[in-house]
Amino acid sequence: MDEPALQLDQRADGRDYRLALGKRMEVALPENPTTGYRWQLVDDGQPSLALIDDRFDTPGGPPGRGGSRHWVFKAVRLGRAEIRAVYRRAWKAENAQSRRFRTAVIIVSDK
Repeated sequence: MDEPALQLDQRADGRDYRLALGKRMEVALPENPTTGYRWQLVDDGQPSLALIDDRFDTPGGPPGRGGSRHWVFKAVRLGRAEIRAVYRRAWKAENAQSRRFRTAVIIVSDK
C-alpha cells in the first residue's frame, strides 16, 4: 500500500488541510491503553472521508508501554470533512476526557 498523501499527528490539532479526491490520509496519536485511556472517534469525516483502517501500534519493549492509535482515511467525495476524537476511559462520559483532537480536511478535485 502506498504512503498516505497526508500524515498528521497531534500537532495537527485545530488546523485545516486540503486533500485530493481519491488520496489517503493518516492520523496518528499517542495512546496508552493500559491506563484505561483510548482515543475514540467522535466524527470520522463522513461522507467526504471513508475510514479504511483503525489500528494500535506498539513500538515494542516492556508490557504497559504506550504506542500510537492510527486511523487511515480515503477522500471519497468533494467537500469539507471534520475528524474529532477524544482521549478518555470508555466508561467515562465524553466530557470527562483528558484531551481532544480536531482537524478539518477540504476534499478537492485532483484535476
